[in-house]
Amino acid sequence: MKKAWPRISVFLATYNHEEYVRKALDSILEQEIDEPFQILVADDSSTDNTQHIIREYMKNYPNRIWAVLRKKNIGAKRNIYQLMKECKSQYIAFLEGDDYWCDKSKLHKQVKFLDENPDYIGCTHRFNVVDRQGVAYQDRDFQVQFIDGNVYTLDDYEKGKLASHLNTLVYRNIWKEREDGFYSFWYKFENMAGDATINLILSIYGKIYCMDEVMSCYRKVIDADSSSFSAMQNLQNKRDRLFKCQLQMEQIAEEIFNKKVSFHQRKKDIFASAVFKWYREANLNNFKVVIKIIFLSRQPLRYICYTIYLLTAKIISNKIYGEDRRIKF
Repeated sequence: MKKAWPRISVFLATYNHEEYVRKALDSILEQEIDEPFQILVADDSSTDNTQHIIREYMKNYPNRIWAVLRKKNIGAKRNIYQLMKECKSQYIAFLEGDDYWCDKSKLHKQVKFLDENPDYIGCTHRFNVVDRQGVAYQDRDFQVQFIDGNVYTLDDYEKGKLASHLNTLVYRNIWKEREDGFYSFWYKFENMAGDATINLILSIYGKIYCMDEVMSCYRKVIDADSSSFSAMQNLQNKRDRLFKCQLQMEQIAEEIFNKKVSFHQRKKDIFASAVFKWYREANLNNFKVVIKIIFLSRQPLRYICYTIYLLTAKIISNKIYGEDRRIKF
């Protein structure tokens, strides 16, 4: 990898994103900031034309884009991990290949904030949820995961909240000074390299500031033929693995960072999401996910009671209001 590192690196993770990746790359290249930055693309062995499109952009922007075009799929966490391990820039920004930024001054605003506020480890902002065509829409169940205020701490994480979506984040590169052994903990997680894990690690190090401006778009698509990350997650329903990951994160936070934390609310939220997916799509796979979480919880009687409460509350709510409303849990 390059020896001369600019202050800012943008990580772009792609996999079968030919439908969206041009929009993602263009939104990064259009950033207006008075210092150079590089784009590090990690493609996890796409089987469509994503790598062809990336090569096209590399040819057109040889001094701006550096890419790892994998021949073998290694999984999302390892795909991002490899970039983190080698990156020596001061600041890191994230974007996934099906999302995009919608404010040309995004990087400038966030880097300026971090330069002027050394007591903050990272900076995020608000974002829009958009459909396959890029049209914004309200997704109440998704957006309640994130804080309403501006300052995010570990206490917010323990309550089940995230600072914002990963595509909004710019943070100080805490990895570059750590020994290589530090990275071994990534491999202990099944779904490690996502929003929740990075929010946890950063909030252990310090505060995250969330700007009020909307400066990016998260593409949430559930069409079966879409290569959007959200579509794949919806089809695969990995909520049991996400629940298990919370249990592991409690353990690793204490082992690696000497920080005792509890993710009781996060585990409840994941379980509620699994129950409601089973309620909406009553198939065997979704039922199995609910059962797996009940046994993973180590509190099966409590989680069986949760199940009864959630299903009863949902049925009653739908009968009263005639629509699918969020259940407080």
